[in-house]
Amino acid sequence: MSHSNPTETGGQSAGPLLTAFRLQYHRFDRSIREILATPTDSVVLARLGDDVDEYSVIVNEVHYYSLLLSQI
Repeated sequence: MSHSNPTETGGQSAGPLLTAFRLQYHRFDRSIREILATPTDSVVLARLGDDVDEYSVIVNEVHYYSLLLSQI
């Protein structure tokens, strides 16, 4: 299955959104790796939960934006 890049299909405003998506993904990935590597406390887990919430908002925005572009 192939997904087009919204910035390549005329969606110039997708650039910042995709950048935020990628940055958050890498933060999320790094947090998970740190938690798996070392014992952690509830504060770190709460921060990870906040990251997951923020990431899910970005994912939904990217998905919605992609759906809109496919209708054009």
